Amino acid sequence: RLAALLLVSLFIVAILVSVMPVLFFYRRKWRLLIDNFQALWVNSLLWLLPKQYLELYGDLPDASLRPKIIIANHQCDVDWVFLWMLARMTNRGQCDRSGSVKIMLKKEVQYIPVCGWGCYLFDFIFLRRKWEADKHIIEDKLIQFCQDEQPLWIFLFPEGTTINQRSLTKSRSFALETNRPLLDNLLLPRVRGLQHVLAVLNEHSPHAPEIFDLTMSFESYSGEIPTWEAAYSRNVDVLVPNFTKLIMGTSSQRVAIDSQRFCYREMLSSGVDLQQWLDDRWLRKERLMKNFAEHEHFPTGECGMPVTVPIFGSIWRSLAAVCFYLALWAGMVFTYVKYMQDGDGFF
Repeated sequence: RLAALLLVSLFIVAILVSVMPVLFFYRRKWRLLIDNFQALWVNSLLWLLPKQYLELYGDLPDASLRPKIIIANHQCDVDWVFLWMLARMTNRGQCDRSGSVKIMLKKEVQYIPVCGWGCYLFDFIFLRRKWEADKHIIEDKLIQFCQDEQPLWIFLFPEGTTINQRSLTKSRSFALETNRPLLDNLLLPRVRGLQHVLAVLNEHSPHAPEIFDLTMSFESYSGEIPTWEAAYSRNVDVLVPNFTKLIMGTSSQRVAIDSQRFCYREMLSSGVDLQQWLDDRWLRKERLMKNFAEHEHFPTGECGMPVTVPIFGSIWRSLAAVCFYLALWAGMVFTYVKYMQDGDGFF
C-alpha cells in the first residue's frame, strides 16, 4: 500500500512539474489543477490507512466560497490528517474540499523528496520561523489565494506545538505571569498568526471569512500528558495516534470532533477582543476534553447529538484519474510535435 501511495505521489509530482511551464502563467487554471491533484493524493493517503470513523458534533464547514480558518487543539503529530478527513465530508460527503486545504509548514519540509516536493506544488505556505519575514510570506500567499477565487481552507493550530509535559509547564508559567487561564489538558493559544491571517483575508477576500473552532479527541484519551522524551508516544492513552501507529493501524479508529462556526466580520462589528475570545474558546475546549476523558464522548447537552461517518479512500480512483491526466498530457504533446513537424505551426 505504501508503494502504491508513493507511485501515485510520483505520478502527481511528474505531471505537475511537466505542466507547470504551460499553466503557471494561467494562475486560476493552475490552482484548479493542483487542488484536484491534492484531493486525489489525500484520497490515496486515506486508502493507505485503516478505515476511520469521525464522530461529528456541531456546525460543520460547508462548500461555500467563504474562506475557512480551521483552528484546533494540537494533541499529536497527525491531527492534520483527521482535519483532511473532515474536509472530504463537506456537505455530509456530497463535496470533497480536501484539495482546498492549505497548511503552514517549516521551510525545510519543501526539500524532502517526493512528499516535500508535493507540498510545494500544492502551494502550501512555507515559513522561516521569523515573524518579520513570515508575516509577508503569509500575506502574499493569502492575497494570491483570494485572487484565485477558489474555495480556501486554512488549518491553524494556535498552540504552536503538540502538548507534552515540558511545553505544558512553560505554558502554565506564562499563564501565571500574564494572568491568563491555567489549563491542564491544553497549551495556551497564541493569537498573532491567527490575527494576521484574519486581517488579510478580511481585507482581500470578496467573501466574509469564517472561523471554525474544532475540538478533537481520540478513543482511550484519559488526559495523559506525554513526556518530552517520549515525543508522540503515550503509556496510558495508547490509542491516541502518532504517525507510526496510524500507518500500522494500531491507533484509535474513532475521533470525536466538535465544531463551532463564527463569522469574523460579525466579531469585528461586535468589538470582540481576539485574544480574550481565543482564551474563552480554549477554556471551553478544556471543559470538553475533561468530559471526554471521563465519558468517552463530548457533552451532548452542550454539543448536540453526534453523527458518525466512516472515512476511507480508493487507490483505484486516484490511479484512474492520474492515468487520465497522463494520457491527456501525452496527447497534447503528441499533437504539438506532429503539427511542428508538418510545418503548419501549432496555432
